[in-house]
Amino acid sequence: MVGDSLVHAGHWEDMFPFLSIKNYGISSDKTFDILNRIQPILNSSPKYAFLMVGVNDLKRIPISEVFENYVKIIQIFLKNSIKVYVQSTITVLGYKYPERLKNIKMFN
Repeated sequence: MVGDSLVHAGHWEDMFPFLSIKNYGISSDKTFDILNRIQPILNSSPKYAFLMVGVNDLKRIPISEVFENYVKIIQIFLKNSIKVYVQSTITVLGYKYPERLKNIKMFN
């Protein structure tokens, strides 16, 4: 499991006790952060990567840059024979963050 606080908060081992799951979710993480710490993830020799990140990026970073980082992350996983599952970026309250909600919808 790779991503931001939404991934970090998951009790994946409890939900899937019959699987070996590592949680690489970190609160406030952005795609750039994952790229900077991808080696420890690769060192754990995962077969699969479930990726959900982006909501923190879209506060400050253009969608095109977030997308480029996503592509880089996915390419690194695929190059290392890791099957990738991309999950939608979770939306935020539209009345509170209308511009970010618009960006998240475009990004997804």
